Amino acid sequence: MKTIQSQPLCPSCNKPSSRIHSRYQRQVADLPWQGATVRMQLLARKLFCLQENCQQRIFCERIPNVVATYARQTVRLNDTLRLIGCMLGGQAGAFLALRLGMPISADTLLRRIRQSLIQNNPTPRVLGVDDWAFQKGHRYGTLLVDLERRRPIDLLPDRKSSTLADWLREHPGVEIISRDRALFYAEGAREGAPNAVQVADRWHLLKNLGEAVERFTSRNLSVISQATAKVTQCQLIEYANTLESTSMLSSRDPSEVAQHREQRYARYCEVRKLHQQGVLKRDIARITGISEPTIRKYIRASDFPERSRVELHSQLEQYIPYLHKRWLEGCENATQLWHEVRAKGYPGKVKMVERYIRRLRKQRKNITLEQQQQFLKAQITFKQPNTRRVARWLSTPLKQLKPEEQSFINYLLEQSSEVREVQKFVQEFQQLIQQRQVDILDKWLTQAQQSQVPEIKNFAVGIQQDYSAVAAALKYEWSNGQVEGQINKLKLIKRQMYGRAKLDLLKARMLFQYLRQFTRLRDRV
Repeated sequence: MKTIQSQPLCPSCNKPSSRIHSRYQRQVADLPWQGATVRMQLLARKLFCLQENCQQRIFCERIPNVVATYARQTVRLNDTLRLIGCMLGGQAGAFLALRLGMPISADTLLRRIRQSLIQNNPTPRVLGVDDWAFQKGHRYGTLLVDLERRRPIDLLPDRKSSTLADWLREHPGVEIISRDRALFYAEGAREGAPNAVQVADRWHLLKNLGEAVERFTSRNLSVISQATAKVTQCQLIEYANTLESTSMLSSRDPSEVAQHREQRYARYCEVRKLHQQGVLKRDIARITGISEPTIRKYIRASDFPERSRVELHSQLEQYIPYLHKRWLEGCENATQLWHEVRAKGYPGKVKMVERYIRRLRKQRKNITLEQQQQFLKAQITFKQPNTRRVARWLSTPLKQLKPEEQSFINYLLEQSSEVREVQKFVQEFQQLIQQRQVDILDKWLTQAQQSQVPEIKNFAVGIQQDYSAVAAALKYEWSNGQVEGQINKLKLIKRQMYGRAKLDLLKARMLFQYLRQFTRLRDRV
């Protein structure tokens, strides 16, 4: 039992009192000791207020450093539980607190989290703005980050321009706003902080350029196919396109892949036919059951868009040259070959080796012995790249590409003048962004707006509409990289709460560490 001896003040008139009315005994929970639950028994005093005009005649002395008013837990126990809740959430935090000797329910922990939120946030000088998804494709919010202190400062319930403008009016003093290319953020920044400098994120500029190049490559699938055929012809013999050794590592049956392609091609032909007959896109979607984005993709494509191939590596892939060598030496026993590659470090099972040898034996029936030896010695075959990969190769200097990729790009440049023009504008803009050449931006925009490639021209028009923010991106060092990192942290917290977290809980957990540090600094001052 602990007796508090102090000179208490009346909570109503804030005047000292010395007349004791009675003593008041109360028990409060405290931090555990060696895993055991501890309750502290306090003996406080009830006193008379000596001021005649005071409305509160009798009061109990307060112990703010030990226990809050009307609380049943000490201040340090509350701080510990609040920290556990903000780090782990309700259910996980309650489980940990119980094991540490601090029993508490998940709902009470959630109340502790909400109580930890401080409403008066400091106004940053440099503000980073970006959106994040409550539910991807349906509902979004906005995260605000202090780029100088590298800390999140607030979460907004949506990404409307009016919401951002209201926040900026309530927090005057923002000088620089870093954002992506979203028009609603640009409008909100202009309305809420008209004197602030808006800085477009450089990564988003390059991302928008890459998307424009990808749309261009999707429109020129026939040119890509011709370049692929030339590279393949120079790299392997005529039949290498169908006899690829690495494709036999796949667990999928090639006939199944071909059947799915025929089905997609039939839907493509049906969409093209209906479009030529003048049927609207929404009616085509209703008739065929295909989504409108896919219908637009089919209509814009000059040739049938092949499905992107995902390159999956097999555990057996690095041992294929050895299997080919032993096969040529006359060893066709899959179990014997499995024992040999296993001695070399192969971790897989015998079934994979048996499947590969079975497919190898099947391919052998249709070719001569000389062709078979040429096929088994071939280790590299060039596959037709998807549109995204071609767009990335066009954006990369030739010296940084592999030999077969260089050959593909060279053939592509020989066949189309538009490809040469796109490569020129893309690499010049990338160099402009990387070296922050503000003086060259106007010249590049003038040339790009006169381009005959619609994708490049439309991209340049968009840059011109947001010219001041793009120019500021080349002038200032600020970007949205920190904001993207904080969004990744926010996603982790949201998934820990299994999608059931409301905005106030997410905001409290996301801002807890930063606000706690800010509170300590404010208390020191």
